[in-house]
Amino acid sequence: MGDASTLERLRQDARDELAALIELRCRLGEDPWVFLPDLPSVDEQVVATLREERLHSER
Repeated sequence: MGDASTLERLRQDARDELAALIELRCRLGEDPWVFLPDLPSVDEQVVATLREERLHSER
């Protein structure tokens, strides 16, 4: 990992994941003004994904 195309793919995946989460929570009737500030940024989501993958690969 480490090249720009991999990073951009990870960032796009994170954007897609966050968009799906936002849509789901809105459909469930939650107010976006309440929950949006608590969601991670795209880059924070990428870091969380990388950490999770690393943890699973070390087992």
